[in-house]
Amino acid sequence: MKDIGQSARETLAPQINEPHQPAVSNREQGVLVEHLCELTKRWTEYEDIPGSQRAECRSIGRLLHKLGGMKAMQDAYYEAKGRNRAASSIQPFWDGVGDWRW
Repeated sequence: MKDIGQSARETLAPQINEPHQPAVSNREQGVLVEHLCELTKRWTEYEDIPGSQRAECRSIGRLLHKLGGMKAMQDAYYEAKGRNRAASSIQPFWDGVGDWRW
């Protein structure tokens, strides 16, 4: 079974490999946001997040940054956190991606 980031990369690869790509469409950004929300929906504040999920989260953050910059990352973060407040754990995993600092 493919991981969420791999399927997102395959879906969006043509868009992110082009230099000077125009802003991502809402649909494309929405795909990544939904992947992120799906990944984080079972996270809790009391359990460690597996390394594979940390890496997956970081990969999604990188894709969001390539597609829509800091704004896309912020939108995705707040959407995931709104669905599950434990998704605030995203912050350290995205540290250093673009302008994201934790």
